[in-house]
Amino acid sequence: MRARPYVGIGPDGKRKVFRAASKPEAETHGSIYSAVIGPFRTVRGAEFMAKHGAGNPHCQTVADAERIAADYVPSVSEQTVYVASAWWHDCDAFVTVCGNSPKHVEKAIYRAMRDAAIDAHNQSEPEDKRNIRDYLDDIGWSGVNPFQFDAIISEHTIEHYEPGFSGDAETVVHDSDMDYFDYESLRRGDRDTIVYLPT
Repeated sequence: MRARPYVGIGPDGKRKVFRAASKPEAETHGSIYSAVIGPFRTVRGAEFMAKHGAGNPHCQTVADAERIAADYVPSVSEQTVYVASAWWHDCDAFVTVCGNSPKHVEKAIYRAMRDAAIDAHNQSEPEDKRNIRDYLDDIGWSGVNPFQFDAIISEHTIEHYEPGFSGDAETVVHDSDMDYFDYESLRRGDRDTIVYLPT
């Protein structure tokens, strides 16, 4: 059976999203949570309930949370994005990847590292006997880390694109650091979005 998202309320009143394959019971979860809400259809609904449900008269049920979360867009200081960078030994980063899913960002950074190693191998001198694995070993990476959106995306990019994202996209002023459609899909929370940031 597929694990479904729930919101657990701890003894201190703090809410946390967790997954369970079957309905949480007092015997299995009572030592961790004082109460459990769910199951939720989407993680987005569960996260909305966890962040905004306490004391909110508009968000009292799972259905309320799912409905509101479907249209809710967090502010740039509330939204979390995932970022990874890679670099050659003793050099600055040659690629920085940003997205809404840590799994997708990890796949993208691994692909970028492998492509860089293949390019270096193909451009090497004939007497260079290193293989692609040797070049990969010369590349370091940061791991995938969560950041607030406005800590990663430049202030001038946000100033150019946020008014269009929040209202009329036809009045968007182009920003040289990022394409508007990349910004839009990142802000919208699309799980498969991958944006390569300036390095």
